[in-house]
Amino acid sequence: MDYRTETDSMGDVKVPADAYYGASTQRAVDNFPISDLRFNRRFIWALGLIKGSVATVAAERGDKDAEASDATRRAADEVMEGALDAQFVLDIFQTGSGTSTNTNANEVIANRLRKDGYNTTVFQLPTLGTQDIRATAQSLCKKIDAVRSSTGAAKVDLVGHSQGGLVARDCIKNYGGKTKVDKLVMLGAPNYGTALANLATAVTLGTCVNLTACKQMAVGSTYLNSLNAGPDVISPVKYVSIYSALDEVVFPTGNAALKDGATNVKVQSQCPVRTVGHLGLIADGTVYSGVADALANRAITLSCLAV
Repeated sequence: MDYRTETDSMGDVKVPADAYYGASTQRAVDNFPISDLRFNRRFIWALGLIKGSVATVAAERGDKDAEASDATRRAADEVMEGALDAQFVLDIFQTGSGTSTNTNANEVIANRLRKDGYNTTVFQLPTLGTQDIRATAQSLCKKIDAVRSSTGAAKVDLVGHSQGGLVARDCIKNYGGKTKVDKLVMLGAPNYGTALANLATAVTLGTCVNLTACKQMAVGSTYLNSLNAGPDVISPVKYVSIYSALDEVVFPTGNAALKDGATNVKVQSQCPVRTVGHLGLIADGTVYSGVADALANRAITLSCLAV
Protein backbone atom coordinates (compact mmCIF):
# COMPACT_ATOMS: atom_id res chain seq x y z
CA MET A 1 0.00 0.00 0.00
CA ASP A 2 1.20 3.52 -0.79
CA TYR A 3 1.21 6.17 1.93
CA ARG A 4 1.45 9.91 2.24
CA THR A 5 2.88 11.74 5.25
CA GLU A 6 0.72 14.21 7.13
CA THR A 7 1.76 16.39 10.05
CA ASP A 8 -0.24 17.45 13.09
CA SER A 9 0.56 18.76 16.58
CA MET A 10 2.07 15.38 17.51
CA GLY A 11 4.37 15.12 14.49
CA ASP A 12 4.34 13.09 11.29
CA VAL A 13 2.03 10.16 10.62
CA LYS A 14 1.62 7.91 7.59
CA VAL A 15 -1.85 7.85 6.02
CA PRO A 16 -2.98 5.69 3.08
CA ALA A 17 -2.29 7.71 -0.06
CA ASP A 18 -5.82 7.42 -1.40
CA ALA A 19 -7.60 8.16 1.92
CA TYR A 20 -9.68 11.29 2.34
CA TYR A 21 -9.21 11.20 6.11
CA GLY A 22 -6.10 12.67 7.71
CA ALA A 23 -3.66 12.53 10.59
CA SER A 24 -6.10 12.69 13.50
CA THR A 25 -8.26 9.87 12.17
CA GLN A 26 -5.20 7.74 11.45
CA ARG A 27 -3.93 8.19 15.01
CA ALA A 28 -7.29 7.04 16.36
CA VAL A 29 -7.15 3.99 14.07
CA ASP A 30 -3.64 3.18 15.29
CA ASN A 31 -4.27 3.75 18.99
CA PHE A 32 -7.78 2.38 19.54
CA PRO A 33 -8.22 -0.98 17.76
CA ILE A 34 -10.73 -2.08 20.38
CA SER A 35 -13.36 -3.92 18.36
CA ASP A 36 -14.46 -4.59 14.79
CA LEU A 37 -17.56 -2.45 15.22
CA ARG A 38 -18.01 0.60 12.97
CA PHE A 39 -20.62 3.35 12.77
CA ASN A 40 -23.67 2.38 10.75
CA ARG A 41 -24.98 3.86 7.51
CA ARG A 42 -27.64 6.03 9.18
CA PHE A 43 -25.12 7.60 11.57
CA ILE A 44 -22.74 8.49 8.72
CA TRP A 45 -25.70 9.85 6.74
CA ALA A 46 -26.56 12.11 9.67
CA LEU A 47 -22.99 13.42 9.84
CA GLY A 48 -23.19 14.37 6.17
CA LEU A 49 -26.54 16.06 6.71
CA ILE A 50 -25.19 18.24 9.51
CA LYS A 51 -21.96 19.22 7.73
CA GLY A 52 -23.80 20.12 4.53
CA SER A 53 -26.50 22.05 6.36
CA VAL A 54 -23.90 24.11 8.22
CA ALA A 55 -22.36 25.07 4.86
CA THR A 56 -25.78 26.13 3.55
CA VAL A 57 -26.52 28.27 6.61
CA ALA A 58 -23.04 29.85 6.45
CA ALA A 59 -23.68 30.89 2.84
CA GLU A 60 -27.12 32.27 3.67
CA ARG A 61 -25.57 34.36 6.45
CA GLY A 62 -22.83 35.63 4.14
CA ASP A 63 -20.09 33.92 6.18
CA LYS A 64 -19.12 31.60 3.31
CA ASP A 65 -19.15 32.33 -0.41
CA ALA A 66 -21.69 30.48 -2.53
CA GLU A 67 -19.15 28.52 -4.57
CA ALA A 68 -17.36 27.12 -1.51
CA SER A 69 -20.69 26.37 0.16
CA ASP A 70 -21.93 24.48 -2.89
CA ALA A 71 -18.74 22.43 -3.01
CA THR A 72 -19.04 21.56 0.66
CA ARG A 73 -22.67 20.63 0.16
CA ARG A 74 -21.74 18.31 -2.72
CA ALA A 75 -19.08 16.59 -0.62
CA ALA A 76 -21.52 16.24 2.27
CA ASP A 77 -24.09 14.80 -0.13
CA GLU A 78 -21.57 12.11 -1.07
CA VAL A 79 -21.25 11.28 2.63
CA MET A 80 -25.05 11.07 2.94
CA GLU A 81 -25.35 8.89 -0.17
CA GLY A 82 -22.78 6.38 1.08
CA ALA A 83 -20.17 7.06 -1.59
CA LEU A 84 -17.54 7.74 1.08
CA ASP A 85 -18.48 5.10 3.67
CA ALA A 86 -15.09 3.40 3.26
CA GLN A 87 -13.47 6.57 4.60
CA PHE A 88 -15.18 6.22 8.00
CA VAL A 89 -12.75 3.75 9.51
CA LEU A 90 -13.00 4.34 13.25
CA ASP A 91 -13.99 1.91 15.95
CA ILE A 92 -17.16 2.95 17.79
CA PHE A 93 -15.14 2.62 21.04
CA GLN A 94 -12.74 5.55 21.14
CA THR A 95 -11.30 8.35 23.23
CA GLY A 96 -12.79 11.81 23.54
CA SER A 97 -16.47 10.85 23.64
CA GLY A 98 -16.73 10.89 19.85
CA THR A 99 -14.13 13.57 19.11
CA SER A 100 -12.33 11.26 16.70
CA THR A 101 -15.48 10.46 14.70
CA ASN A 102 -16.41 14.13 14.33
CA THR A 103 -12.86 14.80 13.18
CA ASN A 104 -13.08 11.85 10.79
CA ALA A 105 -16.12 13.48 9.15
CA ASN A 106 -14.43 16.88 8.99
CA GLU A 107 -11.28 15.42 7.42
CA VAL A 108 -13.17 13.41 4.83
CA ILE A 109 -15.21 16.42 3.68
CA ALA A 110 -12.20 18.76 3.82
CA ASN A 111 -10.03 16.43 1.73
CA ARG A 112 -12.89 15.85 -0.70
CA LEU A 113 -12.96 19.63 -1.18
CA ARG A 114 -9.18 19.75 -1.58
CA LYS A 115 -9.48 17.23 -4.40
CA ASP A 116 -11.71 19.76 -6.17
CA GLY A 117 -9.13 22.50 -5.68
CA TYR A 118 -10.43 24.20 -2.54
CA ASN A 119 -8.19 25.38 0.29
CA THR A 120 -9.74 23.97 3.49
CA THR A 121 -8.66 23.90 7.13
CA VAL A 122 -10.00 21.81 10.02
CA PHE A 123 -9.22 22.57 13.67
CA GLN A 124 -8.57 19.34 15.56
CA LEU A 125 -8.05 18.98 19.29
CA PRO A 126 -4.29 18.40 19.65
CA THR A 127 -3.33 15.04 21.21
CA LEU A 128 -6.92 13.86 20.59
CA GLY A 129 -8.14 16.09 23.41
CA THR A 130 -5.92 14.58 26.12
CA GLN A 131 -3.55 17.47 26.80
CA ASP A 132 -4.00 20.52 29.03
CA ILE A 133 -7.18 22.27 27.84
CA ARG A 134 -5.46 25.65 28.24
CA ALA A 135 -2.88 24.70 25.63
CA THR A 136 -5.65 23.59 23.26
CA ALA A 137 -7.48 26.90 23.83
CA GLN A 138 -4.37 28.81 22.80
CA SER A 139 -4.13 26.68 19.66
CA LEU A 140 -7.77 27.43 18.84
CA CYS A 141 -7.20 31.18 19.21
CA LYS A 142 -4.25 30.96 16.83
CA LYS A 143 -6.41 29.06 14.36
CA ILE A 144 -9.08 31.78 14.61
CA ASP A 145 -6.43 34.39 13.81
CA ALA A 146 -5.34 32.38 10.77
CA VAL A 147 -8.92 32.00 9.51
CA ARG A 148 -9.65 35.68 9.97
CA SER A 149 -6.46 36.61 8.18
CA SER A 150 -7.15 34.32 5.23
CA THR A 151 -10.84 35.20 4.84
CA GLY A 152 -10.92 38.83 5.92
CA ALA A 153 -13.71 38.08 8.41
CA ALA A 154 -13.84 40.36 11.44
CA LYS A 155 -15.31 37.65 13.67
CA VAL A 156 -16.10 33.94 13.56
CA ASP A 157 -18.80 31.73 15.05
CA LEU A 158 -17.74 28.64 16.96
CA VAL A 159 -19.59 25.35 17.44
CA GLY A 160 -17.94 23.08 20.01
CA HIS A 161 -18.92 19.57 21.08
CA SER A 162 -18.03 18.21 24.52
CA GLN A 163 -14.52 19.35 25.54
CA GLY A 164 -14.61 21.62 22.49
CA GLY A 165 -17.00 23.88 24.38
CA LEU A 166 -14.51 24.32 27.22
CA VAL A 167 -11.70 24.97 24.76
CA ALA A 168 -13.73 27.69 23.08
CA ARG A 169 -14.75 29.30 26.39
CA ASP A 170 -11.12 29.35 27.54
CA CYS A 171 -9.97 30.90 24.27
CA ILE A 172 -12.62 33.60 24.57
CA LYS A 173 -12.01 34.37 28.23
CA ASN A 174 -8.26 34.07 28.61
CA TYR A 175 -6.54 34.29 25.24
CA GLY A 176 -8.10 37.22 23.41
CA GLY A 177 -10.97 35.41 21.70
CA LYS A 178 -13.66 37.76 23.00
CA THR A 179 -12.88 40.34 20.31
CA LYS A 180 -12.78 37.73 17.53
CA VAL A 181 -15.81 35.52 18.25
CA ASP A 182 -19.42 36.54 17.66
CA LYS A 183 -21.27 33.42 18.82
CA LEU A 184 -20.31 30.25 20.66
CA VAL A 185 -22.67 27.27 20.38
CA MET A 186 -21.84 24.34 22.69
CA LEU A 187 -23.18 20.79 22.41
CA GLY A 188 -22.94 18.70 25.56
CA ALA A 189 -20.06 20.69 27.04
CA PRO A 190 -19.11 19.75 30.64
CA ASN A 191 -19.07 23.41 31.67
CA TYR A 192 -19.28 22.61 35.37
CA GLY A 193 -17.58 19.24 35.06
CA THR A 194 -18.66 15.64 34.84
CA ALA A 195 -18.72 13.17 37.71
CA LEU A 196 -17.40 10.52 35.31
CA ALA A 197 -14.04 12.28 35.38
CA ASN A 198 -14.16 12.28 39.19
CA LEU A 199 -14.88 8.55 39.10
CA ALA A 200 -12.02 7.95 36.66
CA THR A 201 -9.72 9.91 38.96
CA ALA A 202 -10.81 7.91 42.00
CA VAL A 203 -10.44 4.44 40.46
CA THR A 204 -7.01 5.30 39.03
CA LEU A 205 -5.69 6.58 42.36
CA GLY A 206 -5.78 10.21 41.30
CA THR A 207 -4.17 9.81 37.87
CA CYS A 208 -7.32 9.93 35.70
CA VAL A 209 -5.47 7.48 33.42
CA ASN A 210 -2.68 10.06 33.17
CA LEU A 211 -4.74 12.41 31.00
CA THR A 212 -4.52 16.06 31.98
CA ALA A 213 -7.80 16.98 30.31
CA CYS A 214 -9.58 14.19 32.19
CA LYS A 215 -8.53 15.68 35.53
CA GLN A 216 -9.54 19.16 34.36
CA MET A 217 -13.08 18.06 33.46
CA ALA A 218 -13.79 16.66 36.92
CA VAL A 219 -16.41 18.48 38.99
CA GLY A 220 -14.65 21.00 41.23
CA SER A 221 -11.31 20.80 39.44
CA THR A 222 -8.86 23.68 39.79
CA TYR A 223 -9.14 24.27 36.06
CA LEU A 224 -12.95 24.54 36.02
CA ASN A 225 -13.00 26.65 39.16
CA SER A 226 -10.72 29.12 37.39
CA LEU A 227 -12.65 29.01 34.10
CA ASN A 228 -15.95 29.57 35.92
CA ALA A 229 -14.69 32.34 38.22
CA GLY A 230 -16.53 35.55 37.44
CA PRO A 231 -19.33 35.72 34.84
CA ASP A 232 -19.90 32.71 32.60
CA VAL A 233 -20.67 34.99 29.65
CA ILE A 234 -17.85 37.18 28.37
CA SER A 235 -19.37 40.18 26.58
CA PRO A 236 -19.97 40.80 23.73
CA VAL A 237 -19.87 37.11 22.74
CA LYS A 238 -23.24 35.33 22.63
CA TYR A 239 -23.30 31.91 24.33
CA VAL A 240 -25.66 29.02 23.59
CA SER A 241 -25.50 25.64 25.35
CA ILE A 242 -27.56 22.78 23.92
CA TYR A 243 -27.58 19.60 25.95
CA SER A 244 -29.52 16.40 26.54
CA ALA A 245 -31.09 14.96 29.67
CA LEU A 246 -29.91 11.58 28.36
CA ASP A 247 -26.24 12.54 28.08
CA GLU A 248 -24.26 9.58 29.40
CA VAL A 249 -20.94 11.47 29.59
CA VAL A 250 -21.79 14.84 31.15
CA PHE A 251 -23.22 13.99 34.55
CA PRO A 252 -25.12 15.61 36.15
CA THR A 253 -26.47 16.68 32.76
CA GLY A 254 -27.36 20.13 34.09
CA ASN A 255 -23.64 20.85 34.41
CA ALA A 256 -23.70 21.72 30.71
CA ALA A 257 -25.76 24.84 31.43
CA LEU A 258 -24.20 28.28 31.90
CA LYS A 259 -25.34 31.32 33.86
CA ASP A 260 -25.14 35.09 33.46
CA GLY A 261 -27.19 35.52 30.31
CA ALA A 262 -26.30 32.40 28.34
CA THR A 263 -29.06 30.68 26.36
CA ASN A 264 -29.47 27.13 27.67
CA VAL A 265 -31.56 24.62 25.74
CA LYS A 266 -32.21 21.13 27.10
CA VAL A 267 -33.41 19.09 24.14
CA GLN A 268 -36.12 17.33 26.12
CA SER A 269 -37.53 20.62 27.43
CA GLN A 270 -38.91 21.23 23.93
CA CYS A 271 -38.97 17.66 22.60
CA PRO A 272 -39.79 15.39 25.58
CA VAL A 273 -39.51 12.09 23.71
CA ARG A 274 -36.37 12.94 21.74
CA THR A 275 -33.68 10.35 22.53
CA VAL A 276 -30.15 11.66 22.02
CA GLY A 277 -26.98 10.90 23.94
CA HIS A 278 -23.60 12.60 24.16
CA LEU A 279 -22.11 11.53 20.85
CA GLY A 280 -25.50 11.74 19.16
CA LEU A 281 -25.60 15.50 19.76
CA ILE A 282 -23.31 16.03 16.76
CA ALA A 283 -25.50 13.99 14.40
CA ASP A 284 -29.06 14.65 15.59
CA GLY A 285 -31.37 16.62 13.32
CA THR A 286 -33.28 18.19 16.19
CA VAL A 287 -30.07 19.43 17.76
CA TYR A 288 -28.92 20.78 14.41
CA SER A 289 -32.14 22.78 14.08
CA GLY A 290 -31.16 24.52 17.31
CA VAL A 291 -27.63 25.16 16.06
CA ALA A 292 -29.03 26.67 12.86
CA ASP A 293 -31.32 28.97 14.87
CA ALA A 294 -28.44 30.06 17.10
CA LEU A 295 -26.15 30.85 14.17
CA ALA A 296 -28.92 32.80 12.46
CA ASN A 297 -29.65 34.84 15.62
CA ARG A 298 -33.15 33.36 15.88
CA ALA A 299 -34.96 32.24 19.00
CA ILE A 300 -34.14 28.56 19.38
CA THR A 301 -37.17 26.49 18.47
CA LEU A 302 -36.19 22.85 18.06
CA SER A 303 -37.66 20.82 15.22
CA CYS A 304 -38.66 17.73 17.18
CA LEU A 305 -39.28 15.54 14.11
CA ALA A 306 -36.07 16.44 12.28
CA VAL A 307 -33.83 13.58 11.14
